[in-house]
Amino acid sequence: MMKKISIWLLCLALVASLAACSSSEDTETTASETEEATEATAETEETAGEETSGETEVSEYNAADYVTLGAYTGFEVDKVITEVTEDDVEEEIEIEMDENATETDVEEAEDSDYLDIDYQVLVEGESVDIENYGETIEGGSEEGRAIMLGFAELGAELDEALLGAAAGDTLSVDVTLDADSFGEDLDGVEATIEVTVNRVYRYVTPDLTDEYVQEYTDYDTVEEYRTAVQESLEVSTEESNLYEAGELALSLAVAEAVFSGYPEDLYESIYEEYDELYTYYAEMFGMERTDLISDEDLAATAENEVYTLLVIQVIAETEGLELTDEDYQEYIDENLDDYGVESEEELYEYYEEDDLRAEALREKICEYILNNSTLVEISQEEYDAKYYGEEEEGEDVEEESLEEYDEE
Repeated sequence: MMKKISIWLLCLALVASLAACSSSEDTETTASETEEATEATAETEETAGEETSGETEVSEYNAADYVTLGAYTGFEVDKVITEVTEDDVEEEIEIEMDENATETDVEEAEDSDYLDIDYQVLVEGESVDIENYGETIEGGSEEGRAIMLGFAELGAELDEALLGAAAGDTLSVDVTLDADSFGEDLDGVEATIEVTVNRVYRYVTPDLTDEYVQEYTDYDTVEEYRTAVQESLEVSTEESNLYEAGELALSLAVAEAVFSGYPEDLYESIYEEYDELYTYYAEMFGMERTDLISDEDLAATAENEVYTLLVIQVIAETEGLELTDEDYQEYIDENLDDYGVESEEELYEYYEEDDLRAEALREKICEYILNNSTLVEISQEEYDAKYYGEEEEGEDVEEESLEEYDEE
């Protein structure tokens, strides 16, 4: 479990991070890596070569010109207390073991097996372009496409026909095309999919033994490994809960502030970033951006982020909370895993230093507010009911929300 990073910063790195996922080399992958690679491939093809020169330039501004602070300390801030259970430990171990699964060729395809196929979609004997979950496939044809049976990536009818298939088999399958796999224009159209099976394989997860632990971890026994996983989950869960409490505290400070406006170019820049993020995910699933978030809600989300950034800056100036180089380096060292990178050099491939410094300052301000407020420990169920309206049976629920953080 990793602590959250504000969605605005993630927006800024979206294009760069997705473009970096592409690779022209064939590599051996694990089961979980294959799933990630499938998602990354679609993401990369959507974003490769995009230009960012059209982004709004943000001029210099004085945040204090737009904000009159109200109370920003002395709050009662709810903080979730999470118990790490044995099931949580076992789930984490299973995830790590899946990462060490090995590819094994099999003779006949079963549900959840992987197939490497060449295929061609024909309508009345003619090739057609298809839209496969937002990706255009010209001529409805691909070679070396990896699919997992049961996911209906090219329709449930094709998955069913491929059960029992073996490497070298060729099939001609009559299907009714659906919108998700082939695009709205072909929804309900009768077609034929011609398929050649190049390979059938699955991922085999090793057994959890002392030998496995010694080979893949820094521990000697299964018992030591379980204990270490338990302790790691407890630490990461506490960090995540503190982060969420800090964001809640910051939102309370924003709610107390009075605003006379905001820099329009800052708003436009943040709006564009959110718009790009939601548009990307919408297109990924063959949807319109407004299917995920309305224009009104998008504008409100961007406006709230602008107000939050202004409050952060004014609190920092008021309290003399300068982000030193030492503070910044400590932030980077502690958060590499949360950004999904292994080194500082790799981090700068995706993120601009100014944006990282802004996020480090945000965390420092959240910590300051928390240190000068009172933490109220509550369960996850109580927190969800209070802030997200998830009503528990037999209980009255206070109808409050933190819509600005729902998106994270």
